[in-house]
Amino acid sequence: MSGGAFTPPRGAEQNTQILMLFRCSSEVFRNGTSLEIGVDCHETRSLGLNLAAIVGTSAFLLNLKTWFDSGVKLNLNMMVDGMTIGAGPDFDETDLLILTVTNRGDAPTTITNMVVLEMNSWWQLWAIRPAKSYVITNPQLKGYPPNTPSDLDPSKKWTGAIRKRPDLGINVHDGYHYVGVYASHRHRQYLKRIPKAKTQLPEGTHSING
Repeated sequence: MSGGAFTPPRGAEQNTQILMLFRCSSEVFRNGTSLEIGVDCHETRSLGLNLAAIVGTSAFLLNLKTWFDSGVKLNLNMMVDGMTIGAGPDFDETDLLILTVTNRGDAPTTITNMVVLEMNSWWQLWAIRPAKSYVITNPQLKGYPPNTPSDLDPSKKWTGAIRKRPDLGINVHDGYHYVGVYASHRHRQYLKRIPKAKTQLPEGTHSING
C-alpha cells in the first residue's frame, strides 16, 4: 500500500451517501436537526412532502374520473336537416332529424324508445310534464332492421331518425320541442332541444332564388 490517503470504491461511496441520507431524514423527523453531508435535510423533507402531495392529488383525480366514467353515460348529438346518400334511390332520404346516442360509460344499457316532447315552459321541462308527447315507433334508417329496443354497450353508438309529417301539422323546429330516448337503466329520459329554425338570412347575404 502506498503512503497516500485511502479512497473508497465508487460504489461504496454512493452507498455511504444513501445511508447518510436515510440517517438525515430520521434525524430531521426526530429532533429537527441536520447533518453535514452536503445535503440540506430540511429541503429533502420538503421535497418528500411535496412529492407525497402530488401523488395523493393524482390518485384522487384518477379515482374521481373513474367515478364519473362509471355506469351508463349517454351523450346525445343531433343532425338537423340530415340526409342519407349512397344506398340507392329506394333508400336515400332527405329532411331527416338524425339523433346519435353514444354510451361513454363502462356499463351497457338498452334503448327502449325514441320520443319527441313539446315543452312550453321551464316548469314542464323540469317536471317532465310535456304538453304533447310523440313516440317514434320506427326510428331506423331505411334498409336497416328495427332498432327499438336495442342494446347499447360501452363505446357503442345508436342512431335514430325522425321524418317530417306535414299531415300532422307539427313544427318541431319552433324551439319548444325536444328529441330524446328512453333507456332501461333509469326512469327519466335523455332529452336534447331541437333548435329553432332560422327564418332570416344573415346580414349581407342574398338568396340565390331571387
